[in-house]
Amino acid sequence: MVRRRTRRPARGRRGHRLRRQRERHHPRRPYRGSTNSAGEWGHTTVQAGGRRCRCGARGCLEAYVGAEAVLERFRQARRGRTTPGADNESTFAALLTAADTSSAAQRVLEEAAVYLGAGIANLVNLFNPQRIILGGWAGLLFGARMLPRIRETVAAQALRQPYAHTTIGLCRLGPHAVALGAATVPVGRFLTEDAHRPARRPATAPDER
Repeated sequence: MVRRRTRRPARGRRGHRLRRQRERHHPRRPYRGSTNSAGEWGHTTVQAGGRRCRCGARGCLEAYVGAEAVLERFRQARRGRTTPGADNESTFAALLTAADTSSAAQRVLEEAAVYLGAGIANLVNLFNPQRIILGGWAGLLFGARMLPRIRETVAAQALRQPYAHTTIGLCRLGPHAVALGAATVPVGRFLTEDAHRPARRPATAPDER
């Protein structure tokens, strides 16, 4: 058992020094991992040996909260009957509407909210974020109805101290926030590089030499 007095310096001073060194050498750079595949949160396991995910593994978070997975669960709950809709987005919207009168739809949404809340609780415990935002068309549709249940699950599953300093909300940039964010990357890079580029000296006229 590690004593309290030996844990605090390692967690505080040493961790602070390492963080400062990392920020000095790699300021504000996203962590990508050794093979550029870090951050696959949707493929973290929430149920050992659970449902088959499209990646080939079983029990991935995406197999429980992905839009296609949720729609498939509702189809199974309806014994194979399809939900009206021209595409996944309209079908998902129909599922949310059906939850007003259908107990099967309510159960499917409740299950997805609990699994999503558990997945978010893992993020809270791992990264201690200040803010978590649900986005994309599915996240916005689902969150508009189920956000209270998601928050309730996170509160029950996450460590109390980090959760108390985390807010969970919906993206205000609409369903195309990812595209908008991607568009800012080259602009930000251009502005950053321009800020660090040495100023050019004005050209000297021949008669001034």
